[in-house]
Amino acid sequence: MTNLGRNFNNNQSIQTEWVDLPDLYAFLQVETFRAVVESMCGMHLLSLNPTFVEDFREFDRSISMPMFVMGFPRWLCPTAYKARDRVLQGLKNWHKFAHERSDCTELGSDDGDWDPYFGSRFMKERQSYCMRMDPMNADAVAAEDLGILYT
Repeated sequence: MTNLGRNFNNNQSIQTEWVDLPDLYAFLQVETFRAVVESMCGMHLLSLNPTFVEDFREFDRSISMPMFVMGFPRWLCPTAYKARDRVLQGLKNWHKFAHERSDCTELGSDDGDWDPYFGSRFMKERQSYCMRMDPMNADAVAAEDLGILYT
């Protein structure tokens, strides 16, 4: 709620004058998603990837396409695949940035619930867990984070 309130206060389209929004639902979706991402992943994911919210929304709109869900080749639904690729690359950029600045392997009971780079303790512990699993490469971790953000 704190992130959502801050985002509303910082939003340039919200002023003291009455403003018509073309789509109130889309506006709320963007602001709510931004607040959720900041709460889960910290502030750096969105600052490192300025188009992340738009890319995720494009991916979200595309995922309902049966061709994408059924695993059809890229050439049949290139927009969906390109949007997903941009989201996954954004997550990998954030992971790299966070790992360079914070050690997710050192987790103690007194560490608190927040890390300035990984965000919530849940995401930090997930990174620590994924690093210990041999089959989990950067692509797999990003794909899992996409699944978490999608739910």
